[in-house]
Amino acid sequence: MAGIVIYLLNIVPYGFGIGAMLVLIGILMYINTTSAQAFIADQTSDRNRSTVLGFYFFGNMEGTGVLTPILGYLIDHLGFHTSFTISSAAIIATIIVCSAILWLSRR
Repeated sequence: MAGIVIYLLNIVPYGFGIGAMLVLIGILMYINTTSAQAFIADQTSDRNRSTVLGFYFFGNMEGTGVLTPILGYLIDHLGFHTSFTISSAAIIATIIVCSAILWLSRR
């Protein structure tokens, strides 16, 4: 859902539309953290749970610090529309790959 909302940043009018999209991005990107933490705690052993949750939180927080300069570079060289399209496609591709991994791990 976040990938679609990021793509919508290309379409909505400046002002209220951008503000509404940013609120949606904030909600959608962090609404799943509670369920993700519960899933991780359920799927890992007691011995490895803290380590796995540490990697989860590191990726969740530090990933933003790594990806922000990359997105800035893309915006400088390709423009907002193309950069947001690439970002939304990358998020959707990541969702598909991770969903496939989770689905196959249940078998």
